[in-house]
Amino acid sequence: MLTVVDWLVIGAYLLLALYVGVAARERASESRTSYCIADRSLPWWWAGVVTDAGFSALRHDGPASGCLRSFRAVHYGLVYNVIILGWVLRAMGQIVQTLVR
Repeated sequence: MLTVVDWLVIGAYLLLALYVGVAARERASESRTSYCIADRSLPWWWAGVVTDAGFSALRHDGPASGCLRSFRAVHYGLVYNVIILGWVLRAMGQIVQTLVR
């Protein structure tokens, strides 16, 4: 059971994540350059990661691709996470069984 302190930490984390998302959205929506490569102010290694994400967004842009984006969101967000969570829980179960015996 979670205590009041636990809920406060969870709430603070969610508020911080929401604030960062809103602040980043404001700055990133200025232009495609600011969205993809942060107005060319990032280090070279981080710019490569962000540019790859930007090219993915450009490749799947427009109203006709909404179905594709929705499918990818469900597929990656739900299916992959469920599979990975299953692996983690199975491994944790095996570790606990080993420790309990």
